[in-house]
Amino acid sequence: MRNLKARLLVSALLLLGSTVISAQDATEEPPAAPRQGVGIVAPDETVTAALEDGILGNLWAFRGSQGDVVTIELNAAEGSFLDPYVVLLGARGEVYAENDDDGEEDFDARIAEFELPSDGGYFVLATTFDNITFFDLDLDGTEEPEAPEAYELTIGGFMEPAGTDADAAPNPIEDGETISRVITPEAPVFLLSFQGLEGQSATITTSTTGDDAVFDTLLYLFDPSGNWIAFNDDQNGFDAEITDLVLPADGQYLIFATSYDYLDAAYPDWESGGELDVSLTLD
Repeated sequence: MRNLKARLLVSALLLLGSTVISAQDATEEPPAAPRQGVGIVAPDETVTAALEDGILGNLWAFRGSQGDVVTIELNAAEGSFLDPYVVLLGARGEVYAENDDDGEEDFDARIAEFELPSDGGYFVLATTFDNITFFDLDLDGTEEPEAPEAYELTIGGFMEPAGTDADAAPNPIEDGETISRVITPEAPVFLLSFQGLEGQSATITTSTTGDDAVFDTLLYLFDPSGNWIAFNDDQNGFDAEITDLVLPADGQYLIFATSYDYLDAAYPDWESGGELDVSLTLD
């Protein structure tokens, strides 16, 4: 495995920008090294992490150039029984590609030769088949795995753009605020961020409005280190709600608000979505 040259950001907001907050030379790390922040992956770099302590997945990012042909490999680490699942998203909530079992080993995931449509930042969600499909998870998405699930992630085939223009940032949302967005095939994920404090209780609710047909909403919540810590589907009819979640740390939290079948937006003819309201309450 290549040495890890970690370049870490302190918030999910800055993950989408062009500024790197801190960098350090890497030494060889054990396969299940804990994450220390939202990671920016360099070209052809292999990073390792483990899903443990109730973490459902990790959010990573890279900055690529238009026309780059990238390959993303998410493999179970040696001795791990993880069934990897990988999703490629854009900075404005685009869903570009997803994969479950196209890797070299039976259950490894691989997005092969995807051509980047523009310069800028991209998200990679590293998770498992069970977690992305809610298999064997409680409705609130907080059930802990029986053992740490270690993986290795490699992203190859891209070059960082020469410019320093900032990428699109998630929509900030404040305590007590409701924000609306139309969920479309071009941008099926509504990205929002808020500043939270350790020990605060957060409630995030969704509702569908407007003249469009009601659709089935879905919520993910990521902590300041890019760890996927909660999800919900159908808490209130077809509306997703994450209620009274105690925040684990100070920092910027990232909300994914979308449709239940948002992964299908990576393919033609996806027709879900409509107008979506997202509300935040902090206590």
